[in-house]
Amino acid sequence: DHAIKADSSAATMTMTNSIVWGNALGGIGGTYAENVAAGYSLVQGETVWPGTRNILADPDFRADPPWRLKALSPCVGAGLLLDGMRQSRDLAGNPRVIGSAVDLGCYEMDTPHATVILLR
Repeated sequence: DHAIKADSSAATMTMTNSIVWGNALGGIGGTYAENVAAGYSLVQGETVWPGTRNILADPDFRADPPWRLKALSPCVGAGLLLDGMRQSRDLAGNPRVIGSAVDLGCYEMDTPHATVILLR
């Protein structure tokens, strides 16, 4: 099934800074899928989900621990910094904002965001 299935015309949903990924049929579906609004999110599918600054890419999760982002994930630093986030915690109890930007998903990457320079 879809990760989010909207089958009621009476319901609406808005999500921000989210990752919807890894379900057999994809991210969002159902008869009323258009009632699901997303912004600053990554939604699995064949096209970018409509909304502000949504992305279409593999979130590039680490294998261990699961659902954590790798350093070069497109989700790192791609979120919207909302009021109160600097004082909040992620699902693991770590600061929700590390550095100047917020990551997509329920876990903040555990090292400050940095520019990667490769020297040869």
